[in-house]
Amino acid sequence: MLAAIPWFFGAIGALLITPRATTPSRTKGLVVAGLLAMAIGTTLGVVGGPIVGLVSFALAGLFWFVIQPIMFSVLGTRLSGVTLATGLALMNTVGITGGFFGPTAMGFAESATGNTLAGLRFAIALLVVVIVAAFFLQLGPAKRTVTTRTPEPLHR
Repeated sequence: MLAAIPWFFGAIGALLITPRATTPSRTKGLVVAGLLAMAIGTTLGVVGGPIVGLVSFALAGLFWFVIQPIMFSVLGTRLSGVTLATGLALMNTVGITGGFFGPTAMGFAESATGNTLAGLRFAIALLVVVIVAAFFLQLGPAKRTVTTRTPEPLHR
């Protein structure tokens, strides 16, 4: 029952916070703030006791389902047609691959160090890398450059 609490807060975040991503700058702010909250919540969950850990994981869960739909919608603002389909397929593939290899990587970190929290520390390190990458996230329509070519004559 307690394990469901972070996911409950994730549903609340998806319903109440995600709709606030209405402009590119607001969306980027939500992504960065959400990733920071996830990193802080997971870190406090690792170092805190049971009560602090549960509250902290609930904070991380709150923003889990805020970030996820925003990241899927970013592709739709920058890509179209076949490239959009390819981008969504790539994003799904990366997510599924992470879901497959993530537990293995966490288990490897735990067995290599002998520390049961090493896997969560690895996840926190990945969150920090993603936070840095989020600052370079470009939202909104892609800037398209139009190049004109002079048609070549059919016969010379």
